[in-house]
Amino acid sequence: MANKSVKTTIYLEPQLLEYLHNSAKLNEMSMSRMLNDILRQRFGEDAEDLAAFEEAEKEPDIPFEEMVKKLKDEGLV
Repeated sequence: MANKSVKTTIYLEPQLLEYLHNSAKLNEMSMSRMLNDILRQRFGEDAEDLAAFEEAEKEPDIPFEEMVKKLKDEGLV
């Protein structure tokens, strides 16, 4: 990992801690690495969603009636 890690304290529900421990052991990695991977994946999904929203904001506004007609023409409604 290129970035320097920072030590922190988090509170997990006992069952989540058990899942994390068992999954890390099964995958032969540390719990820290597993948790970092999980968070990186989750935040990556959020970043993709935000990028899609930002791209959609650039699209021109279409009147409701025009959009309904377009959807009907495409057989989606």
